[in-house]
Amino acid sequence: TILRRILEDVGFEVREVPEGREALELLRKRRYCDPFDLVVLEWHLPGLGGLDVARALRADDGFSGLRLLMVTTETAMEALAAALDAGVDEYAMKPFTRDVIFEKLALLGLVVP
Repeated sequence: TILRRILEDVGFEVREVPEGREALELLRKRRYCDPFDLVVLEWHLPGLGGLDVARALRADDGFSGLRLLMVTTETAMEALAAALDAGVDEYAMKPFTRDVIFEKLALLGLVVP
């Protein structure tokens, strides 16, 4: 809810899906018609997890310009390295603040600092 509000406050239209496979299906359906600019992934999604979703998206050239932000409670450097290795562009550790998310969006070129 907090993340949704932050994103909507800066002008994003937010679509939430409960599970990684459903996220991939939605992204593939909208790839050519009204594509997304950003995908916010949770590390511990049910079924297909956030890392697996990131890997699947990065393996598909049709999503090369899609920006990926991982939000998670995983704080170990190994987790950060795994996320970056999977193709995640930015990483925010929970609990995060509005300022942290805004900073990540600015680094991704999605908002003006």
